[in-house]
Amino acid sequence: MVGFLLTFPSILSAQYIDTKWTVTGYFGELSFAEEEDILGKHQEFYKEWADGVFYSGDDAGQSATYNTQTIREFFVNKEFELVS
Repeated sequence: MVGFLLTFPSILSAQYIDTKWTVTGYFGELSFAEEEDILGKHQEFYKEWADGVFYSGDDAGQSATYNTQTIREFFVNKEFELVS
């Protein structure tokens, strides 16, 4: 799979920010939450509106940012250690 991704980097893209996700798993421990309250639930972002298990709110001061990275930068980034 990694070889395929490295061979065809032009087709790589991340999910859009404005979309709806279903929570299928987590890393770490649930100190302040119950697993059944999170798994299988949804989080949605659309334009300046959010609704879901983690966060809900309207456009009152919301903003979103993102970073672009090369494949090499992504795999050496310590924030994404669990991916590589």
